[in-house]
Amino acid sequence: ITHPVITSNGTSNGIVWFHNGNHLTALNALNLDELYTSNQAANGRDTLPPYAHFGSPIVADGEVFVGTLDSLVVYGLFTPVSAVAGSGQTGTVGTTLPVALEAQIVNPITGSGVPGIAVTFTLGKDRGTLGSPTGVTNADGAVSTTYTLPGEIGTYSVSASANGYSSASFTETGTASTPTALAIKSGNKQTTTVGTPLPNPLVVRVHDAYNNGVAGVSVSITDQGAGGSFSPNPATTNSAGEVSISYTAGNTPGTVRIIVSALSLHNVSLTETIDAEVD
Repeated sequence: ITHPVITSNGTSNGIVWFHNGNHLTALNALNLDELYTSNQAANGRDTLPPYAHFGSPIVADGEVFVGTLDSLVVYGLFTPVSAVAGSGQTGTVGTTLPVALEAQIVNPITGSGVPGIAVTFTLGKDRGTLGSPTGVTNADGAVSTTYTLPGEIGTYSVSASANGYSSASFTETGTASTPTALAIKSGNKQTTTVGTPLPNPLVVRVHDAYNNGVAGVSVSITDQGAGGSFSPNPATTNSAGEVSISYTAGNTPGTVRIIVSALSLHNVSLTETIDAEVD
């Protein structure tokens, strides 16, 4: 075991560094819990080659330097894969985002792009479609792919990773497409008496081709002159694409056919029964 070296950020985050055998170890200076050891990485990535006896590690500029018999090994944070373009977009479900997702790897010391690095793009929720899930960085250290949103509204993530580098993340949002249909959700085939409200509201939904509810659509409703009243009318769809409308029957008993319309969509109808008042 070599002489330990202690580092800290002022009076906090103390770390004890030493190497033992063929690995470097970092301990919490307060309780000596192990924070890191260079033999924990897979495939021997961080393992030290043979080093000179009694050679202690040196810490400077956020990196740990270890002299070996024939080399200088430097430990530090992985160079990041950075998301430089295409993150934070909002698009219509089922469409390809206008800006490609671009990742870049830059040498933190020289500031130059790192070419020839294989980068893999991965879908966070396994939703949507990538133009190309893999690529190789160009002379500027950049690589890109297109992303097509899935059919369901929501927020989606895509990561870009490369062996030996920290990963980047892109976050994208899919919104509802153009309204394509009206649908009855509830309230059909109820019964009430003249002059009184139906037991439950009439609930109608506006959705797109992917069955996502579309918000902000004005919906109108009529009982075709049966004398009843609606509240509200017209009504505007909520975030789920739904409107909820109460109906109070008129003074004429019988069957009432209620028509619901919105935009140029095909109308839907509900059938309600109005009974005469019981003495």
